[in-house]
Amino acid sequence: MTLHVTPSAGDALDALHTADPSLAERVERALDLIESNPHSPAVRRRQMRPANCWMHVVAVDGDQDDIAILWSLEGEDPVVRYVGSARFT
Repeated sequence: MTLHVTPSAGDALDALHTADPSLAERVERALDLIESNPHSPAVRRRQMRPANCWMHVVAVDGDQDDIAILWSLEGEDPVVRYVGSARFT
């Protein structure tokens, strides 16, 4: 299995590395979990419909929004489609 990242999700991750490297590292660890075992319940806690993708949340302390990773499977490969605020309203 190979983790793929869409250009917009990759840009958001790059911006996060610049703005908050320690948070970006936590997101990278979550991406590693998704890549190593995309069928694990730990990375499939919330399914988003009708988009048919999964949401994994990286909790953030303080007044900053939690970070959502939206991803799906294409064949056996996980594809990250969104990295950003978990607040969708």
